[in-house]
Amino acid sequence: MTKVEQVEIIKFKIKHEIEYLEELAKRRNEARKEFEKCSPGECKEKKSDLDICYTAISIQRTYLNGVFDTAYDLKLISQDEYSELREQILNKVLNRKDMELWNGFYVFQFCLMLYWLSFVWF
Repeated sequence: MTKVEQVEIIKFKIKHEIEYLEELAKRRNEARKEFEKCSPGECKEKKSDLDICYTAISIQRTYLNGVFDTAYDLKLISQDEYSELREQILNKVLNRKDMELWNGFYVFQFCLMLYWLSFVWF
């Protein structure tokens, strides 16, 4: 197999894997909307569905990063393409809602730490 054929195959593979990641992100967004609107009786099931979506996205992102690393190591993609692709999938996976959730989590952890320290100091 020639180098040109290898480059064509890897770019085809990357394109389709990114499309699959986009599909997973769309499913995650739908699952999040369903979870936000669910009744207390359905909450556990909807949360489980949402967790499955996040896990699938994480696995796909890890797989794609491995494909990018391998393609770069074999010199099938350039450093610029490598960096652009990694940034592209990060932007597809993380969205504003996720960032708000993580920021809220860190604020909660900080408040919990301050609460704990208040007992230690006094």
